[in-house]
Amino acid sequence: MKAIPLIRGTQLEPYLTFLNTIGADSETLLEKSYLSPQLLQDQELLLPEYQVWDFIERAGRANGSALEFGLWTGLEGNFDFLLGLMYPSLTAYDALNKLSVNTRRHSSQASFWLTTTPT
Repeated sequence: MKAIPLIRGTQLEPYLTFLNTIGADSETLLEKSYLSPQLLQDQELLLPEYQVWDFIERAGRANGSALEFGLWTGLEGNFDFLLGLMYPSLTAYDALNKLSVNTRRHSSQASFWLTTTPT
């Protein structure tokens, strides 16, 4: 049996914040993706990752396009948790390396790695 990829509820926070900012009905979108709004009271809760991405896609389609929704969320949303994954770092390499290692704490499916290219 295949494992179900899980993701922390904190990953939804920027999208929910942006939806609330524009006055969108985030609860209905969550329910359509089989995510209970009550589950999100504990942001450390692990949620099925496919359902989380389904919610983000539905939210994008309901508010224009998924691409535009992602861009606006990136501009308006709170992604401070990403900074926490990289802090403190002295170099960009160190920050990206910490991000790739710590991302696994938020998503059981995510995989990032750094490679060097010969010059």
